[in-house]
Amino acid sequence: MIYNNKIENIEGFAKCDLGTLKVLNIFYNKIMNIEPLSRCNFAQLNELIMNKNKLTNIEGFVRCNFSTLNIFIIHNNQITNIDALGKCKMNELRNFYIYGNRISKPLKKNIAIIQDIKARNLNLVAFKW
Repeated sequence: MIYNNKIENIEGFAKCDLGTLKVLNIFYNKIMNIEPLSRCNFAQLNELIMNKNKLTNIEGFVRCNFSTLNIFIIHNNQITNIDALGKCKMNELRNFYIYGNRISKPLKKNIAIIQDIKARNLNLVAFKW
């Protein structure tokens, strides 16, 4: 758990072998760019918790292989668009928390993106605009 440390840069993660890591909890920091995570091996990651950072988009998640991810928490950031979510490799995702962001697309379009993920067995989506 790496929280409340005012971390802005997670470039160091790209150099680590995180293949056996099950939970990555880096909430309440100042992380803006998640692209370094796309270079990590997350073969067994079950939970990714990145709420209360300064994320503005989720494009970097598209390049990540989160095929074992069950819980994805990115609420209370500054995310404005979730279009890339439909391209993410998150086949085991069950719980997704995205409330408290600045998503500006029409709600109908966002619901379609969420439903696409839900078709892959998503149980809980917690969001509000």
